Formats: sequence, structure tokens, C-alpha cells
Amino acid sequence: AFVITVAALMMLDHLMKGVDHLSTIFAPIMIVVTFFQTLGLLLDLKVTWPAALKEWMTVFNALNINIELARPECSGTFGAYEKLLMAVLLPFFLVVCLALFAGLKFVLAKALYKSEEAFKLRHGGRDIRSVISEQVLTIGVASYILGSIFFLRRVLMTWVCTREEVPDGPTYLLSQPDIQCSTDAAI
Repeated sequence: AFVITVAALMMLDHLMKGVDHLSTIFAPIMIVVTFFQTLGLLLDLKVTWPAALKEWMTVFNALNINIELARPECSGTFGAYEKLLMAVLLPFFLVVCLALFAGLKFVLAKALYKSEEAFKLRHGGRDIRSVISEQVLTIGVASYILGSIFFLRRVLMTWVCTREEVPDGPTYLLSQPDIQCSTDAAI
């Protein structure tokens, strides 16, 4: 995943290098994606939605990151703890990927351009660090927008308990139904 993420960043950077004002292109897209992700989250509420609306919301939910689609529990132990750990470590993973991306961009820029002046001529008078900093900031903000809803959902959903079919019966974690919830402070 780490190598694929960095390779995807490098490929997208190469494909988008001729686009000026990338933020004006991606801002509307990010607004729509965030709106659709939020609509998809409304499915988690205990509300009886009309069938047609629920169908639309389910379609929009496809834009939310869903690790359950990969069926990670099939390849080993992957319960509530591992899901929470993955969500908590995701920002660190992204920071490391961005750092490696920035490092690779810096090394490539130094290798491709004979001098800092040659780089500045090609990039509108801006130096290597400012160009790379702007790219990293743009990618970081986009990652935050796309990943923040996943992060909050994963962290908060870990602690949601659901009732069994027996009235006044025990509750179990929704994210891992074999773990019984308890409000006992002694546990």
C-alpha cells in the first residue's frame, strides 16, 4: 500500500504538471465528494429512510473509504482493535508517504535540472522547495478532506453497541459482534 500510494502520487504529479491553478479544478470536486460522503454517513443513523432516498444514499456511500470491502478478516485477525489502529495510524502513513514523495521530487528535480536557475526558469521563478511545498500542501489538504470522514467514522463506530434480539439483553460492539459491551467501571 505504501509503494502504491507513493507511485500513484508520482504518476498524478506527472499527469497534472501542466495544469495551472489545480485548486480551482479540484475545489468543486472535493465539495461534491464531501457532500456525498456526508450523505452516505446518514445511513448509520437509526432513521427509517424512504426506500428511494436510502438507495441514493447507498450510492453516495461508495465515496466513503470502507476497509470492510477488502475483507481483511479473511487474511488474519482483524477485529475492532485492528480497525481502530488502522484508522489512528492512517494520518502517520500519509505523512510518511508525503515525505517520501517530497524527497523523490526533490531528488528528481536536482537530477533533471543542472542548476537552481534552470529550475526557476521552467517553474515561473519559483525554487524547488516552494514548488514541492505547494504540491505537498495540496495533496495533504485533499487527503484530509477525503480521509477525515473515514477517520471519524472508524474511530466513533468502534464504540457503538447494538442490542441482541433478546429484550434487555446484552449489547455487543457493532464493529466486532463477539465483544460484549459493558458500562461496568470495574472491568
